[in-house]
Amino acid sequence: MKPFEGHERVAILSDAHLMNPPASNALLKILEEPPEQTLLILTARQSADLLPTIVSRCLHIRFNPVPRLALSDALIQHHGFGTEEASAVAILAGGSFSRALSMKKATWMSWRGWLITELSRLGSSPFHVILAFSEKLSKNRDTLSDIFEIMLSWFRDILIFTCEPTHVINRDYLELVKEASLCYSRTGLVQSVNAVKSAQANIEARTNIRLSMDHLLLRLWQQQNTGKTGVR
Repeated sequence: MKPFEGHERVAILSDAHLMNPPASNALLKILEEPPEQTLLILTARQSADLLPTIVSRCLHIRFNPVPRLALSDALIQHHGFGTEEASAVAILAGGSFSRALSMKKATWMSWRGWLITELSRLGSSPFHVILAFSEKLSKNRDTLSDIFEIMLSWFRDILIFTCEPTHVINRDYLELVKEASLCYSRTGLVQSVNAVKSAQANIEARTNIRLSMDHLLLRLWQQQNTGKTGVR
């Protein structure tokens, strides 16, 4: 396909780090001999996630995330966010302004609340409820990134609550954070964070989503039930 009006055409390959090796190798030939009047743009979280042969054929342009305070202030001043809501969203958005704006939707905020509530009572849930929870989380790959970010912020909040409660991200769920701090040891929280990161890496590597989520929630259930004396 040639440019319709302009002198050049632009092709954007979003999330190029998700390509498997065969797809990456198939792209190499085009990168070695790109068509005339064509600009190919590959986006990725970090260059280390791409094949070295692809990285060596690209010009690297780094886009740093927007600082949390600047993002929070912009959300409050120009987009009607509340102070606590803006603070939480600024962290969960990972420095992405467009992602932060997408979180303004009432459905997203209520979905976040549902997820945090389910995590807070995971340790007391029967086995069939955990599996149903896993099934619901596994249905949409597009929401997995948000799910893992919220999970990580949740366990981070529990970990720091007893030391610096003013630094809690999910301040609108402070009571739940306080209650959850009685259900984990510090070691258990660290292991829970590692379990979330491991599941995230496995799913990005194209393992079975449902099995990975089942395994993750059962590990989190185990950690919550082995630390009932509280964070220590």
